Amino acid sequence: MRLDQLTVKISTQLLQAGITENDLESQLLIRKALNISKESYFADLQTDISQVEIKNINRLVERRINREPLPYICNHREFYGLDLYVDRRVLIPRQETEIMVDKAIGFLKSTPYKNQKIKILDLCTGSGAIAITLAKLFPESIIYATDISSDALQVAKINCFAHNVSRDVNLICLDGLSGFVGEVDLILANPPYLSKKEIGEVQPELLFEPDLALYGGLEGWEKTVQLINSVCEILNGGGKAFFETSPERIDSITSKISNNKNIDTLEYHLDGLGNNRLIEISV
Repeated sequence: MRLDQLTVKISTQLLQAGITENDLESQLLIRKALNISKESYFADLQTDISQVEIKNINRLVERRINREPLPYICNHREFYGLDLYVDRRVLIPRQETEIMVDKAIGFLKSTPYKNQKIKILDLCTGSGAIAITLAKLFPESIIYATDISSDALQVAKINCFAHNVSRDVNLICLDGLSGFVGEVDLILANPPYLSKKEIGEVQPELLFEPDLALYGGLEGWEKTVQLINSVCEILNGGGKAFFETSPERIDSITSKISNNKNIDTLEYHLDGLGNNRLIEISV
């Protein structure tokens, strides 16, 4: 069977399994299985594929038909222009999280720290996507990246080495801020925010992602509220904290933190769909 014929066959199988981006994903699965570039793929479309190669491709296709997320199968996710390694130990970085990086960059560029190194804390770092992005853009900063999962931190370590920031990002295994010592100028967090009800109704792909990175408590807001109240204690004056959450959680979170006298201002930022997605806190 030629490569182009196999591509059409796999694309049809994926579509029948309910995968809408079937054409692109069929190409990506084949390239992963054959370990070839995009250029080689298109150059070899008329080439016959061996039975051994077809078997290797079908193994990956079967995983995707079973609704395992493509980034886990390909061990790749792009975030803010960076190529990141991902597997089932970490949450797959989402495009909407790039909004938080945009806001962080705006804050860092507008803040005159002169000779003092700015201190950044990335809570619930997962793959290290946010910490690594900021380490590349602001190499003079001091960055701490924490996660409750030691497995997740192993993935973050892989990515730190791959992007030459292993000396710039301090990886720490912590549950929230328990045990964190010191004050910081900028905090970014993408804590788990799905409720118990939502966890039971998620799309099939989410079942492959770690519960620790998804489940935010019975109502979904608990983990975020806990972290917001904690970070206000370690945020330097003039500092900011950004929290990504679900639009459905915004009102509950606002209500729960309304009595926190350490918060000076509270703002919200929209995602690409026009929903409140990001909470900005100033102290």
